[in-house]
Amino acid sequence: MDQRVANQHLAHLTSPAAPETFDAMSPETPRMMSRPVKRGKQSTPQVLPKYAQCLESLARATRSHQPTRDALMASLSLLPTTPVCTQVVNNLRNGEAIHDSLSPQGCNQYEQQFFEFLRVSLIQQIFIPQALEQAADLIREEVRFHQDLTTATAQARSSALLLTSLPFIVLALLLVSSSTARQGVFSHLFVLTIGIGITVNRLGWWWIQHLVHKSSVHTADLASSLAQRLCVSLRAGVSLRAAVEAWAQESDQALHQILLRGEPLSTALQEFAHRHSGGSHHLVQVLLEADRDGLPVIHTISRLSLEMRTHRRHQADIRIRQLPTKLTLPIVLCVLPSFIFLTVIPIVLANLSQFTLSPPPLPTIS
Repeated sequence: MDQRVANQHLAHLTSPAAPETFDAMSPETPRMMSRPVKRGKQSTPQVLPKYAQCLESLARATRSHQPTRDALMASLSLLPTTPVCTQVVNNLRNGEAIHDSLSPQGCNQYEQQFFEFLRVSLIQQIFIPQALEQAADLIREEVRFHQDLTTATAQARSSALLLTSLPFIVLALLLVSSSTARQGVFSHLFVLTIGIGITVNRLGWWWIQHLVHKSSVHTADLASSLAQRLCVSLRAGVSLRAAVEAWAQESDQALHQILLRGEPLSTALQEFAHRHSGGSHHLVQVLLEADRDGLPVIHTISRLSLEMRTHRRHQADIRIRQLPTKLTLPIVLCVLPSFIFLTVIPIVLANLSQFTLSPPPLPTIS
């Protein structure tokens, strides 16, 4: 009896359908579906550490010779539940090709980068652990970058909250402590003053938040994106031309069309450097030298990618240091006037009734 059960289990493991199916009642499914869906949170960088953890878990599972599909689904179970992640898991469970399943629709910026790294690390239906670990390192570097930005802008956000809340606190204390202010709270002049103060205050709050958000957002750089993609692709054993062509197909259609026409890689990269200034010139020069001499370029690309991320961090630090000067305008034009409208003028209006106009006393005639 035991021998027959063992033979059936061995036949199930060696059958072609075994790696392509996944039981709906597996332990990974309840773990993944038990988390509540928080779509708003997944659009923030807070989910990036989970992506790095998922990549490292998949690298360990690959080294332990687990089936590719089962290892991928087990690693995806570490992520919070999102519609995109649920779609990928359902496609994998239904037997869809792994590479096609890793191209879901409706991804945000961070989900798109995560699944892009997974697709690049998949070579002939097998994940390359070195590529997955390289991708995890890049994501963790992105996490540190966002943490630094959050820390640098925390002081500006706290100051904005304090300055815009202080007038309302003073107004509330005035209404609690002064019966005269409570009696005149429904007068037309009092309501008009408070309305103007609230409007100016909210305008200043929005202005400050806009400046802080603008200082903490970095624009996407195609050269940096190409360098990161090459770091992962070359670790996976892909040739330089194939890696550039795969990236261009998703990010730069002009470069992709040139490569499809059979043009040399040097010609395509020179045209790319002509269209994109900045850090692309140095990157293209390194790639041209690698294409000419045929020597490994992975370490040079990794070092260049690190330099690009350092430059991006430096530019973000410059924007953060300029933020206090930029906040002078909303503070002077909105926050301070709102303080006057919400505190000074109501105090004057509350005590205005106590002032009476009387003619000057007549001189006494002796």
